[in-house]
Amino acid sequence: MTRPLGTIIPPESDNASSWENTDLHHQIYAVVRRWAPGPARLDPDRTHRYSESRVLSERAPECPFALPLADAQGQFRLLAFDFDIARGDAPGHAAAFAALLAYLGIPHLVCASSGTDNGGRHIWIRLGKAASPSLVADIARSARTAFPSLDISPLLNPRTGCVRAPGSRHGKATQARSRVLASADALAAVRVADRGIPSLHQTRMLEDLRAMLPTPEEASATARRRRRPLNPSRIQHTAPTFHHGTVVAKDLWGRGLDGLPLTRRPVSPQIARLLAEPLPSHVDRSFVAARILAGMIGSGWTSADIAHAAFTEALPGLEHFRTVRTPVGFLPRPRRHTYLARQVAHAADYVRAHPLSKTGSSHAPDSVGAQRPFARTRRALLEVVEAADRAEFFRGGTDAATRRLVFDGLVALMFDVGARTVALDVRRWADRIGSHRSTVCRYLAQLVTAGWVVRVQEAAGPKAASYSVAVPQFISGTQVTTPPSGPRRALELLRLRLSHARADLWSAPSLGSLTREAHLQLLLHPGIPAAALATLLHTSATQTLRCLRRLRRAGLATGSLDCLRARASRRLFTRTAEILGVAGILAHRWTSYQHERVVWRWWLEELHWRRAPASRKPPWILRRTYGAFPTRGDRRLDWVTAFERVAGGAYRHWAATMNLFSTKSRQ
Repeated sequence: MTRPLGTIIPPESDNASSWENTDLHHQIYAVVRRWAPGPARLDPDRTHRYSESRVLSERAPECPFALPLADAQGQFRLLAFDFDIARGDAPGHAAAFAALLAYLGIPHLVCASSGTDNGGRHIWIRLGKAASPSLVADIARSARTAFPSLDISPLLNPRTGCVRAPGSRHGKATQARSRVLASADALAAVRVADRGIPSLHQTRMLEDLRAMLPTPEEASATARRRRRPLNPSRIQHTAPTFHHGTVVAKDLWGRGLDGLPLTRRPVSPQIARLLAEPLPSHVDRSFVAARILAGMIGSGWTSADIAHAAFTEALPGLEHFRTVRTPVGFLPRPRRHTYLARQVAHAADYVRAHPLSKTGSSHAPDSVGAQRPFARTRRALLEVVEAADRAEFFRGGTDAATRRLVFDGLVALMFDVGARTVALDVRRWADRIGSHRSTVCRYLAQLVTAGWVVRVQEAAGPKAASYSVAVPQFISGTQVTTPPSGPRRALELLRLRLSHARADLWSAPSLGSLTREAHLQLLLHPGIPAAALATLLHTSATQTLRCLRRLRRAGLATGSLDCLRARASRRLFTRTAEILGVAGILAHRWTSYQHERVVWRWWLEELHWRRAPASRKPPWILRRTYGAFPTRGDRRLDWVTAFERVAGGAYRHWAATMNLFSTKSRQ
């Protein structure tokens, strides 16, 4: 099991050289020695028995020493999670667990237990007040369920449980120490962890941590579930046991309530397919879950049936109720049963307002044309796409090709969610079309000015702006030389254009947007003459020949200039991107955008805290992880330092890369 939680792993810079600083050891020891709730355990013989007990003095022991986790009354004052390399992927598991702690705002310290990057890991959490052994044991067992390399024996033994302290020497090697892993300053990381969990918020934070980790019972049920095929139409009519209360186990709307079916029947084939098929990354999970809920309730399913399908069977279509998207990836949803109950109530209201059709079909919009609102939305979007195909605004030159790509990215999202108005930030927009956020901003302004895109609601805080599409009242068009391709074909071409553009090689300045569009037309029209291709691209013959030469030089097309045939495969695109020096550029951009979102949330949290009155200060979340938002000497915000602190020093490299490939490509 590797990295089961989160997708972005906190950086671990190579601070081995600075770790040999003796003064740094003394400064870290001065902080760490305060963490011990009792006498430390020493191992003078280096036999890993830690048989000697001693109160830590101002001078650090020369032999390995471990800190006890509980006080004399058996109450935990310190938590230490020991990830053993012999049990599995300790670095990966520890990084994922640290990402979860950072998401919850829990101050922590990560150490390399043997001083090496590929060895075990220790994660320390200092508590503001005592924690009961039962709560700590529940967290430990759930954490080991998610991370098999975790050794939980110290957390299950409040009497003698201890873990080797940060900065302590290793038992098998004289020079090796438990090294603090930090993105910049090891001492600063220790001081952040030294603040500990505030006593006022400790109970809530630990409960949230326990709720986001799977229990051993859930893990065993999942293991048994994976051994049998999915059959969403034959889910057993039994109510599962809930450890978060009985809110969902109760029937929220009642069997026999007016407007709802009295007997349960299998869901329609379309809903069964949505339940059983994994969701693509670009699909809005909340929208799919709402469609499934309406279909299940319309087929007579109770809340217990739905909860059984969501949590016991864990059907892929109901993934929205089990996980939540965070800056560190998809993590388990806290209080998921309460969230499901609320969404079921909303879906029941929808079913009451939309009674069954005479044919007995499901309430859910199984297809885009099954419900009138969705059919109207589809027809309206297709009309906009067909108008864009005829408009001069989207024809001719590099600007027009990129402008159309930005427009198609928004329209495709509206098709996915089934709505005419969607909220979308420029970073996700850029990732959908394989471009840069500055490119999206530039051409979005042109689309808004021309009337093709309407900004319905401005961005506010962490919420993205909302947009809709429309056909301008007065548009200039061209006389097409081929008959219209039809709505279905127009939608297929739109999706093909987007998937074709999401490749690293098109970010190279030697290719560009117009060359990408020429390659796409060659795929659609193999062997087309250069003159006819110039007509399709609405460019001059000189520009068209220049694009064809670039494609042939890059190995993306073969044949004479007047009868080229495009070549396209994943392996070819990857090899070409490596030759052009842009391999992995889209992944780097997305990682950089994730860091920018964290920095923006960090600043909003800081601003909210500064504006709040002293008597009602909100709790810190990101500030516990990254400290106070950095400022320069003139008290202005230091955004570069903030990005480097979040990205682990890699921001300067990413920024230089982004600026290099966000420049306008040559035509």
